[in-house]
Amino acid sequence: MKELIDKLYNDNKNLIVTGNISSGKTTNILFPIVEKAIENDENLCILDSKEEYLYTYYDRLLDKGYNTIIINLREPLKSVGFNPLNYPYHLYKDSKDDRCLDILKNIGNSLFYENNNSDPFWNNSASDYFVGLALCLFDDASEEEINFNSINSLLNYKNKKIEKYIKLKDRKSKAYLSISPIVLAPGETKGGILTIAREKIKDLIIKDSLGNLLSKTTFDYNVLKKNKNAIFIIGKDEDLSLSRITPVIIEELYYILLDLKNDKKYNFVLDNIDTLENINNFKEILSSCISRNIKFLCATRSYIDLEEKYSDYIKKLCNILEINDKEIDIYKDNRIDSINYEYVNKIINKDVNLNYPILTVNEIKVFNLGLFLKDKEQDFEIKDNNNVITNYIDDNKDEIEKYNELIDRINIEINKIEKNKIEEQLDFSSSNIKTDDNKIDELNKYNELINRVSDEIERIEKNAIENNHEDNKLDNDKLGEQLENNKDEKLISDFEKYKI
Repeated sequence: MKELIDKLYNDNKNLIVTGNISSGKTTNILFPIVEKAIENDENLCILDSKEEYLYTYYDRLLDKGYNTIIINLREPLKSVGFNPLNYPYHLYKDSKDDRCLDILKNIGNSLFYENNNSDPFWNNSASDYFVGLALCLFDDASEEEINFNSINSLLNYKNKKIEKYIKLKDRKSKAYLSISPIVLAPGETKGGILTIAREKIKDLIIKDSLGNLLSKTTFDYNVLKKNKNAIFIIGKDEDLSLSRITPVIIEELYYILLDLKNDKKYNFVLDNIDTLENINNFKEILSSCISRNIKFLCATRSYIDLEEKYSDYIKKLCNILEINDKEIDIYKDNRIDSINYEYVNKIINKDVNLNYPILTVNEIKVFNLGLFLKDKEQDFEIKDNNNVITNYIDDNKDEIEKYNELIDRINIEINKIEKNKIEEQLDFSSSNIKTDDNKIDELNKYNELINRVSDEIERIEKNAIENNHEDNKLDNDKLGEQLENNKDEKLISDFEKYKI
């Protein structure tokens, strides 16, 4: 077995160990590999739902000078804080929008993933809405308000308030493009999407201790690069909502390490990986991680289930160890080798004084959309006024074009009169002077008419704005009726009279 462990440890390839419960996947295969990693001062990130690795290696890690980070989803008050929205928020503020969006989409896909044959439209739409709301928070909330509680708060506002909110957003922005199809969707469709979104987010905040853990990150990401680290993610296999958030944490830690350009080896040990709902882009991660000095060591009770979830291509990216009763089959590079195997029962000593971190419980800050909108009322007034005028002009093009055409034609006639006037001034005969007086009179009439046409257009726009203040919504039909009833009859008459 020692020779096998040495080969698996030194092989520059990921590993998947598969076998029945109590076949020795953890204690006989993964434990010895972890021990060698610790001997060589390599970093570890371990999915440790039963706390077997933590109890077994805690003291040794301390003796070796490791920095231990415990993310404890089972007992959140014995944990560091880890807010999955915090890292993408900082990416967004650093203008790394694409990377931010990739991570937000991964979070959404994990939270709303369903491993069944139901129509993916509903969960995909809920995920898009989540991404859009998160981007809205990144724009408008304080850093301490960036959390799942604020997402939940936005999900429970009345639609009219959300509609008012998105009017503030640039229509080309990623936030607007993500949420507007849902906000503007038919009532029944929108209701179905919101129901799914509320249900999944509620699972993360309904327990105060878990909500606190996920509301703030209490360690510096740069520690992951500078120190020797052992990260323990203590999940809760029996809790479906935690099986959704656990992959989010694993994926995000992986991407943080990539962004930090970490050059120290990291071993991601995912024991009982089959208990996780889904790891986004897991095939792609396995394909590229080795070149980034990151190696995945996984254990599962069913390799077939992993293939169905992540495709059979993972066989090319990993060595596969299948533990049977008395032998181990090794699938490597399309070859199958077998060795004799005898299960050795190892008792986990839990008589260890673990120094768990203590999560301070504080009031979780939540983004208040109502107060935000109140502060932005002036912006809405300006936007609404502009919308009234723009939409009125769009809906009454013929009327406006008639007035503009009249102005253009009057200007042409004025130019003619002025040209004739100049030419006629060259002739000093009394008849020409009389003609010139007539032209001046005609010119004055045209100037008066053009001023009145301009006043009429100004009046149309002013009425549009005043009407908007009265009922706080655009009603073009009403404006058109008002315009029809208040037309300047003399102006219309003059328009007919002075047609050129």
